[in-house]
Amino acid sequence: MTVNHTAGFARVLGGAPGFGPQHRDTVTLLVARASGPLVTIGLLALLARRRGAGDVGLYGLAAAVFSILEAASSLGLRHLLPRELARREDPVLLASASVACLLAGAILAVLAAAGAILAGGPAARVILLVAAATPIAAVAVPEEGYWLGVERVRRLSAALLAEQVIRLVGGLLLLANGAGVAWLVALTGIGRLAAVALAWPPGGLPLRSVSPETLRGLARQVPVFLGLEAVFQLYWRVDVLLLSALSSLAEVGFYVAAYRVFSALLLLPQSYGQILLPGMMKEGGEKLLRRGIIDTLMIGVVLGLVAGVGALPLMRCLYGEGFQRAASVLVILSVGMVLASVDQAQGKALVARGRQRLDLSVLAVATACNVGLNLLLIPGHGAVGAAVATLASLMVSVGGHARALRAN
Repeated sequence: MTVNHTAGFARVLGGAPGFGPQHRDTVTLLVARASGPLVTIGLLALLARRRGAGDVGLYGLAAAVFSILEAASSLGLRHLLPRELARREDPVLLASASVACLLAGAILAVLAAAGAILAGGPAARVILLVAAATPIAAVAVPEEGYWLGVERVRRLSAALLAEQVIRLVGGLLLLANGAGVAWLVALTGIGRLAAVALAWPPGGLPLRSVSPETLRGLARQVPVFLGLEAVFQLYWRVDVLLLSALSSLAEVGFYVAAYRVFSALLLLPQSYGQILLPGMMKEGGEKLLRRGIIDTLMIGVVLGLVAGVGALPLMRCLYGEGFQRAASVLVILSVGMVLASVDQAQGKALVARGRQRLDLSVLAVATACNVGLNLLLIPGHGAVGAAVATLASLMVSVGGHARALRAN
């Protein structure tokens, strides 16, 4: 069985006979999504060499805040829409979800801007630009849910690639002319706007068909899915936020330099799990679920070995000699690569079974562990302490998800 399964997974990457639609979509979406972290890593590398670890840390902080605001404005529909649209393509649901996300994004943008003005400091202008991009990011979430739900991801992939081309070309030009972090953040909003335009669903969003009844139905399900999304984002971003509060921006820069490589590698199991999600919800989904967990485990082992062995030369090559401290962070995170890969598949499996409340409970416990360990370890160990906290919380999350799946 192991030999046959390994051969089957090789076909996922190789395109041999048996390379099915799900595998092709996985590769397509993976290439598009990997372009984002790769562009970010390239821009961070240039920032590190031209402006130092402090600006790398500021850019990483802006990215973390943007991810949290985007997740909150999504109202958790990133999980809900693919599931519902996989069952039945419904333009009324799509339009209603888009209006709800846009309103949420606008409210969060105002709150974030007010917070930035009141807090002041070197990050204030950057956070204001992040706030301005939040409503645009909110509209992108229902679009993504639509293309994933109907299992036609090539249009979505093309839009994501166009966004990253804008970021890359524009970022290179800006940095070559001495621009700083604020300009790069503004460019992120422009790229996201282009992606929204390119991924516009067929027939557009029929806003006149927005249904109060559909909105009420979404409102009943949003708390759990929004809680899931919010806890998920907090789980993965709290380390950067706490590092910026308890340490220096330079220390944030060392952590972000390694973490961005870790998150870029993690996109492979993430994309594979997301493509399998609609199929898990249909008849015979249990077999697909088991295959997904085994595949992601294999992926995680390979990626963890690559990241661990190549940590020091990779950090030197990307960011320069001054970022050797980031190599220690990446070595620790590489151990978590296996855990994170399996954890992604386990979470998707619970959502596919309609057990998102259990997924939320597990993530809440893991997040509490992450926050507590970060508060304990960051003051004395900085970026390395944050990496250890991430690894420990991943152990908690994988154990909790495994227990929940066995019980359900």
